Amino acid sequence: MKIVDLNKKHWQYLTLIFLSIVWGTSFILIKRGLETYSGLQVASLRMLSAFVVIVPFIPHALKKLKKEHLPFILFISIVGNGGTAFLFAFAQEHLESSVAGMLNATTPILTYIIGVIFYRVLIKSHKILGLSIGLIGAFLLLYLNTTKGIDNNIIYMFLLILASAFYSTNVNMVKFNLQDLDGITISILTFAIIGPFAAIIFFSSDLQTAYSLPNFWMNTTYIIVLGLLSSVLATVILNILIKYTSAIFASTVTYLIPIVAVFWGFVDGEKISIFEVMSVFVIITGIYLVNKE
Repeated sequence: MKIVDLNKKHWQYLTLIFLSIVWGTSFILIKRGLETYSGLQVASLRMLSAFVVIVPFIPHALKKLKKEHLPFILFISIVGNGGTAFLFAFAQEHLESSVAGMLNATTPILTYIIGVIFYRVLIKSHKILGLSIGLIGAFLLLYLNTTKGIDNNIIYMFLLILASAFYSTNVNMVKFNLQDLDGITISILTFAIIGPFAAIIFFSSDLQTAYSLPNFWMNTTYIIVLGLLSSVLATVILNILIKYTSAIFASTVTYLIPIVAVFWGFVDGEKISIFEVMSVFVIITGIYLVNKE
């Protein structure tokens, strides 16, 4: 008897919520890491931490790799995982976490557009409506929690949208191009490729300056946790979820991430307004419509 059955709707939603909790904390972990490291160092240490954990499982995963898988695994590894991590860390050196979350919320829309253009995903009115409603709710919730307003750093905002587009392509490839590979194997293979490059980048950077800064060990721990949870664990679970649902549904986790951010603010003593509560219900309504048959 299965304890977790992703064929059932309630387990799909619970998995989505779990992913939002893990990724919802990633922005604050990146922020703490940037107090000691540069964006390049944060992203490379994050990928390196993920690589160290999956090393023992690489030989078994390689046995399942076929020649036709390789182009997609390379893209997911270098662009979808590595590129996205580096772009987010670099952009967050110049933008607020809430703005980064706001732009990250474009992922489900981009996932659907890429699916329609390249994978012949059918255009369905209720999915478009759900994606639009969810995006409005996420934007509203993040805007209410942006202390400095929307910044004019257009270049860095564009980098985050580009990262979201990379990630959206990544999700579609897992769903449509790697159907015969399980989610765990895909994750292991992608981190196996990006890991050595991340190690070279990290250890060739200026670590002496980072070591001399306050809270070096604590902020290093934050990034390692980021790599283990947000990269390895969450990526494995997401790839499995995609197999059971759709690329669009799995990507709506970015709509739930702002809710997690508001929750942590509430735990920290911040007040929640009625508008924020309304935004949460708008987001949930959007996600329900996306997953409605």
